[in-house]
Amino acid sequence: MFKWIIVGGGIQGTTLATFLLKTGKVTINELAIIDKNARPLEKWKKRADIISMPYLRSPVVHHIDVKPDSLKSYVKRNKNDWPTALYGYYKRPSLDAFNEHCNQIMEEVAIKKAWIQ
Repeated sequence: MFKWIIVGGGIQGTTLATFLLKTGKVTINELAIIDKNARPLEKWKKRADIISMPYLRSPVVHHIDVKPDSLKSYVKRNKNDWPTALYGYYKRPSLDAFNEHCNQIMEEVAIKKAWIQ
């Protein structure tokens, strides 16, 4: 039986699932994420690609992980891959850096095990 059922595997649903899993409020077997798409963030990635968005509007602290500095730390660890990963005064992340970070976090929490299409 599920403790949590999340409807929608976009940014908000994925962020909620990550929070619940990383804070120990639920195990992967007690969580279900219901979405019509085959993979988490699929619609987000398609739409962002369509408009050729190079950088997010939000600053680097807005992402799907629990720790506010998670994306910034991720970029620093991979700085050779993304020399322009953070843009401007507010350090807006590039779409590539954001999506790669999301993929890493989703893999870390094994979110696909909770996925129901």
